Amino acid sequence: MKAVFALVLLALFAIVAADVSELSGPSNEYLPPFKNEQDFGRIAAGFGPPTQSGEPAPAHSFGPDGYRYKNPTARRF
Repeated sequence: MKAVFALVLLALFAIVAADVSELSGPSNEYLPPFKNEQDFGRIAAGFGPPTQSGEPAPAHSFGPDGYRYKNPTARRF
């Protein structure tokens, strides 16, 4: 029991005495995100999927028996 207490006390002392001075300040090693609002609409429009018609695609589809099935996927192990 004394050994466990001594081990816990030693671990707490090691945590308190640890040198974490490099973690105290904010890091300036990254660039903040660039905001250019005038080009946002033009750039974002090119990332969407192409649309074929004005009619929206169905949210889900059911099989002839009334259940919804997932398409099988090829899994490689």
